[in-house]
Amino acid sequence: MFGLEPSGLTFTKPELTAINGEPTPATMTLLQSELNGNAISVASNRGGGQFGHLALTLSGADYLAVAHEAFVTPPTRATHPSTATPPRPIRSSNRAFLAAKSEYKLYLAVGQALKKQLLAAVSDIYVIELAHPALRYATVTVRDLLAHLFLSYGQIT
Repeated sequence: MFGLEPSGLTFTKPELTAINGEPTPATMTLLQSELNGNAISVASNRGGGQFGHLALTLSGADYLAVAHEAFVTPPTRATHPSTATPPRPIRSSNRAFLAAKSEYKLYLAVGQALKKQLLAAVSDIYVIELAHPALRYATVTVRDLLAHLFLSYGQIT
């Protein structure tokens, strides 16, 4: 359903409240709240372990203010330590390698799923300037989209 989504990934709000027309501060606040709830609903041991993947929807400073501990992004490449020697340390290293790889894949999947939800809730016209001509939103994060929307439409004037 969400591309990289692992089986069993479920959000508290499977479909976000759609924003009909131009986003407003009120609709942006609701969108942020729903995305935050979904991000929290997928467990992670990072950033204190109490706030799931909330770091995907909040800035680093905002996350730190809530969790009181930084969320360090899982490494993109899990590696075996050069000190591992046969046989027990290698088995242990293999388990750690597979766990790190799985954690990173989950992190990517949650980010992709949240981004897909946001893009479904907001008309493309309000975020199109972030899209790459060939890659569309592949290199844009959910945080990038939220920052753009809040800067453009979420401020009370």
